[in-house]
Amino acid sequence: MQEIVCTGCSCLCDDVVYGDTVYHACRKGYRLLTGKKEENSVNGEKTDVYRALKAARDVIDGKKLLIFGLDNVTCEAQELALKLAKDFNAAIVDHSALSGGKLLELSERLDSVSLEKFRDEGYVSIYWGANPHNSIPRLLSRFTYYPRCGKRQRGYEEDRFLVVADVRKSETAKLAEKSKTGLFIRIEKDDELVDSFLKALNGRAGKYPEVARILKEVEKAEVNAVFGGSGLCSGLKDFDKFEDVMKKSGLYFIPATSKTNMRGFLETVAEVTGCRCYGYDFERGACLNLKDLPEVFACCEAVMVIGADPLRTLPHELSKRLAGKVVVAINSLKSLVRLLKPKVTIASTLSAFSSGTMVRLDGVKVELKELKEMKESEGKTLSDEEVLKELLSM
Repeated sequence: MQEIVCTGCSCLCDDVVYGDTVYHACRKGYRLLTGKKEENSVNGEKTDVYRALKAARDVIDGKKLLIFGLDNVTCEAQELALKLAKDFNAAIVDHSALSGGKLLELSERLDSVSLEKFRDEGYVSIYWGANPHNSIPRLLSRFTYYPRCGKRQRGYEEDRFLVVADVRKSETAKLAEKSKTGLFIRIEKDDELVDSFLKALNGRAGKYPEVARILKEVEKAEVNAVFGGSGLCSGLKDFDKFEDVMKKSGLYFIPATSKTNMRGFLETVAEVTGCRCYGYDFERGACLNLKDLPEVFACCEAVMVIGADPLRTLPHELSKRLAGKVVVAINSLKSLVRLLKPKVTIASTLSAFSSGTMVRLDGVKVELKELKEMKESEGKTLSDEEVLKELLSM
């Protein structure tokens, strides 16, 4: 038995115990840690990792390459993937242009707070367009609503106030609606809720009268935060007004993105390229954004998928463009990538069992704890970092 950091989502829980039985993991974490492992293959036939590496290098040599994924691997592996992209004049992108990138941009401009500080002192938590019950299951139980610690010894009964603003009644919204210390606002347009906040801050009534109560609750504590989810990212039109609300109300902002190390990828891209963007095309020396992705996916000849399942996570408009491409897949667990009939599949060690660094949703860097002893049934595999080092050295 060993305590590890679970890489099932961006919460990066560091108290999960792995062994014959998995302790403390949520359903996402358990599914990840007990998932069916990927196998090394070339042209659909099982092989050893070094033959697969040689075949992968042969595939990408001389081809217009797209590297995709990387939200579930370490910062060290991300840095090596960027080096590989630079060496091959390739394009490299993750999921941030599709979801979460805008939230991470906001977090750089707004005041934030660590999850530990919110756990100990936080009172009002506003989940705006987010449903952590499904996307980040232990965020509520470990850090925001249920903990009894620090200044919040009476927990959710008296010392926490939960607000959910969403277009539908999600599982988290049902929890807030039923609670004596909670509130659910079913919104139609995110900008209308922003407008209600601005009016309430000026002593006027807006479309959503519940905002006045929220601001009264905010006055009861120094640490209150908005956890912005994908719904906020896709629904909000005027981000400047939203920033205005955050600053005038004194609310902290934490991006509730579920991708394990998306924040780490964007920080690594910025460090390597000097540009704050969702991806980079080294052939053109240009940043990549959402509008660039259809062309990037269509024009590439080979695709290297690293720590991702594009057929499950990408919109059909993009995923269909992968049909007919030569695919190299570097993954820890079996996935729908097999439907693309990859030329090469390389099985890597699950990131939760590797050493390295990831960046939690609140911006805190977390050191992973390498699993000291692998089960005999799991066999010896290379980490994503080791796989990329081998490819670079060939």
